[in-house]
Amino acid sequence: MDINLAALHTQPPQIIEAFPRHAACLLYAQQSRLLVTTGMEPVVRIWNSDTWSLAGEISGHTNAVTTALLTQDESRLITTSSDRSTRIWSFPDGAPIAWLVGHKNTVTDAALSPDETRLATASYDGRVLLYSFPGGELLAELNGRTRHVTTIAYSPNGAFLASSGLGREVLLWNMPKGELVQRLGNHDTVSGLVGWDADSAVISTYDYAGTVRRFRAANGEMISATALELPGISSLCTSPDGALLAATAPHTLAFFDAATLERRETISLKVKGIYGLAWRPDGTAIACSAADGRVRIWQLSQA
Repeated sequence: MDINLAALHTQPPQIIEAFPRHAACLLYAQQSRLLVTTGMEPVVRIWNSDTWSLAGEISGHTNAVTTALLTQDESRLITTSSDRSTRIWSFPDGAPIAWLVGHKNTVTDAALSPDETRLATASYDGRVLLYSFPGGELLAELNGRTRHVTTIAYSPNGAFLASSGLGREVLLWNMPKGELVQRLGNHDTVSGLVGWDADSAVISTYDYAGTVRRFRAANGEMISATALELPGISSLCTSPDGALLAATAPHTLAFFDAATLERRETISLKVKGIYGLAWRPDGTAIACSAADGRVRIWQLSQA
């Protein structure tokens, strides 16, 4: 099927009343056809993506759940929280497996190495911690900034870990040693990660002003900087086929050509805070979460 962006304007979205306030991270589970949602509550809610009925809940955190991550076989779910902990659960039943408490402030993100032997976590305490996976043994502490780290991502070949957050730089660390090898600068206020090219040679970043930059990982050279004319970006997500880039900003869900970064479509929403994004793995739907606690899902398939 082809992605049909015209459906954004012709069909109203499916709406899930996920949380009383602030829905945050979204994650599709392909094998079980489930949608995982987190928010300002200390619970993970799981929805059947065919009927949009509640399929289950996972409880154990004591404060807001900030992000969620699945292993490749979807047997393990990793969650981070403002209770300063990271938890590992079996999925989808939610049986607890491990509880990691090395951070001193909100844990904001998690990333698994491609071979799934290492788990990295980021925090407002300015650190990235590296653990063995699934055992949870603390292996290293990465200190490259004193302010909030909000997003981390391994390169596809596992040679680098990128970290971004409050500040003008994205940091690159070599793996598994955890040595800081590049500082990618020139960002405005807050930096974020779009993702890596398939060969791990180039990383794309964005900042609060709405500029997407591409850097060479080997030497930190900036290849390009393109203004999306979308200030206040909170998340970016590439479609499964790599053709489109979806972005959220205040009151806005926008779509861009991933190669040229030309804007393709824009949806205006009444709610200001729009946070998480998730494409259905086959590209036939996209979901976004918002400050009103709702998750909105648009069907984009075309025969």
